[in-house]
Amino acid sequence: VTPVASVRECEWVVGQAERHAARSDGWNVAGHHDQYPTTDVVVAECRALRRWLNSKLRLAIWPALAAQFCVAPDELWLQDAFVVRYDAAGQNRLGTHTDDSELSFNLLLSDPGAFEGGGTSFAAADTTLRPPQGAMLSHFGRLRHAGEPVLEGSRYILAGFVRVRPLA
Repeated sequence: VTPVASVRECEWVVGQAERHAARSDGWNVAGHHDQYPTTDVVVAECRALRRWLNSKLRLAIWPALAAQFCVAPDELWLQDAFVVRYDAAGQNRLGTHTDDSELSFNLLLSDPGAFEGGGTSFAAADTTLRPPQGAMLSHFGRLRHAGEPVLEGSRYILAGFVRVRPLA
């Protein structure tokens, strides 16, 4: 778990995702991944989010992943990134799965007081992690994990799938 964004930045990202959804056909409720669809907004489709994330990748995310997984930052590239909305009244969870990436991360955008439940659980460790707002949880993409049910409110995360040149 690594601090990556301020509370103000997290609020801005959620606002940008909501504005993008309002300008387009709304939140993509079918998701853009076939097997594990999420209610999401693809970062690459929103210019403001794309610029913000590119800056965060250079300044915080790549250095943190490089240190954690003992790879050079220039060996990392972003395959996919999307803002996910888990909502007690809508899609409230994501079942146990593995990602199609060498590394994965999710960044909690919501204030933890804005929702109940949620978090990322890992079957191998029999634990659920609930990082603070603005913190990035990173892990091997092929590690089985799940998005735990949001029982009340809405939980927003920024999810990213990262390729690693030597591993890919």
